Amino acid sequence: MNLEPIINAKFKKFREQLELNDIADGNAFEKYVNYVILSSHQPDAFNGDNELLEKVNVGGTHDMGIDGIAIKLNGLLIRDLAEAKDLVKRFPRVSVEFIFIQSKYKSDFDKGEFNNFADGVREFLSEKQRQPHSPEIKSLIKIKDFFISVH
Repeated sequence: MNLEPIINAKFKKFREQLELNDIADGNAFEKYVNYVILSSHQPDAFNGDNELLEKVNVGGTHDMGIDGIAIKLNGLLIRDLAEAKDLVKRFPRVSVEFIFIQSKYKSDFDKGEFNNFADGVREFLSEKQRQPHSPEIKSLIKIKDFFISVH
């Protein structure tokens, strides 16, 4: 696919730095988009921390149409339920944000894919999920459910 030259140069640099040259362009692009968007939320989020990027990158089989999901607690991106519980204990008040990301490594817009993404977001936020979801999404749903249970 032909990306804008500046985006393409940054994407290539990202792939080299994270050694993602052996994975499909679309999968690497999803990671890149997740990285760029979440870095704007917390600029130091990925400094030496590829684990966080792997946690938020949920695209693949049973992804509910979502490529990236991040959960922020008081402005900090969190990795897992243990970290969420620890932060809730330390802060008397908490603010929780959910960030949902969909990216495509193509130039055209597909309304059906967008609707699938929107349905996936609604399903993720619902009390009970009906469609299959990956282990990565399941762990993020547990964090969401934890926040609902403590508030």
